[in-house]
Amino acid sequence: MNYVLKQASERLYLKIILFTVLCAFFVSGCSGNEEANKSTEIRTITDMTGRTVFLPVAVTRVASNGGAIDEWFLLLGAQGKMVSTSTRTKMNPWYEKIYPGIKNIAPTFHNSGVNLEKLLKARPDVVLVLSGIEAQEKLAEVGIPLVVLERRNPRELKAGITLTGKVLGSAEARAAAEFCAYYDENIHRITERTASLSREERRKVYLGGGPDALRTEGKNSLVTSWIEIAGGINVAAQAGISGIGRQVSVEAVIKWNPDVIILTERAAKEEVLKSGRWRDINAVKNGQVYVNPRGIYLWSVRSAEEALQILWAAKVIHPELFADLDMVEEVRKFHKKFYKYDLTADEAGRMLLALPPDSKG
Repeated sequence: MNYVLKQASERLYLKIILFTVLCAFFVSGCSGNEEANKSTEIRTITDMTGRTVFLPVAVTRVASNGGAIDEWFLLLGAQGKMVSTSTRTKMNPWYEKIYPGIKNIAPTFHNSGVNLEKLLKARPDVVLVLSGIEAQEKLAEVGIPLVVLERRNPRELKAGITLTGKVLGSAEARAAAEFCAYYDENIHRITERTASLSREERRKVYLGGGPDALRTEGKNSLVTSWIEIAGGINVAAQAGISGIGRQVSVEAVIKWNPDVIILTERAAKEEVLKSGRWRDINAVKNGQVYVNPRGIYLWSVRSAEEALQILWAAKVIHPELFADLDMVEEVRKFHKKFYKYDLTADEAGRMLLALPPDSKG
C-alpha cells in the first residue's frame, strides 16, 4: 500500500474510533445534554444496496464516477462541492456551458475505471457511484466512504436523487424533493392521456444505442418505463430482452418491426437511413427515426432529464395526443428551475436535436 492509500486507511480508522468513543460516551449517560450529541462528527446512512456507510455530518467535498451523478450535482445545486469528475463529463460541451467551473475539476474516473491516487489527493468526504462499475470494489478498499446508487426505473431514480440530496445536505435534500415532485407531475401529465390507450393503439418503439444502433435496453430498465409512460411498447422487452446495454442483431429489429426508432447517436441515424438492411422496417419507411435529445446528459438513460424525456417521447410516439406540448418551452423552464440557467430558444432547440451548444454540429 503506497503512502497516499495508507493515509486514507488511517483517516477511516480514526473516524471509526471517534464514532465508537462518542457512542460509548452517549450510552453511558456521560454526555449530560443534547449539545454533546449535536457535536458528533459522524453519521450513518444506508445506500441503495443496503450497505451502512459512515459519513461526516457536513459533506463539503464529494466525488462521483461521473455521468448521471455529475448531472445530479447540478440539479441539486451542489456543483461547488465537486472535487473530482469523469472524462465523460469533461468532454460534454453542454456541461461546461452551464457550469464553466467544471474546467477546473480534474477527471479521476474514466469509463468504469478510476485513478485511485488522484482521487485520494482530491480528499473527498464521500464518493457516489452508480452500481455495477468495475471500480466499486477498489473504492471500497481504500477507506473513502462509498455510497452506491441504483436507477433502473422511475422509483429508483427518484430514490437515488433523494439519497444524494440526503448525503450532500439539507439544501440539496430540499432540491431533491422539488425535483421528485416535478417528475411525478410530468408523469401524471402524460399518463392522463396515454393510460387509456389499448394495446393496439400503443406504438412499438425500439431504442438503439451505439454507432451501429444495435445496443438496446429491455425489461427492468428505465427505457422501458419511459416508453410505456409515453404510450409505447418496448419491442426489445416484449421479445424477452432484459437489462441494459444488450447487443441485438439487425435481423431481430426487422422481426420486431417497430413503428418508431429512437437512437442515442446521430451517426446511428445516418447508418440506419443509408443502410438497405433497415429499409423495410415501418419506422424507416414512414420517416419515424429520431435522435434522442442530449444536454447535461443523454436524456433517455438514467439522468434527471428523464423528467423531460417522458414529455419528448410522448410527443414523438403520439404526436396526435400532444400537439399542445411545446418542448422548447419545457426545456427552457426545466433549466431555469433546476440548473438556474437561462437557455435561449435556440439552445433549447439544439438540445432537442442532440447538437452541441454552438454552431458546430
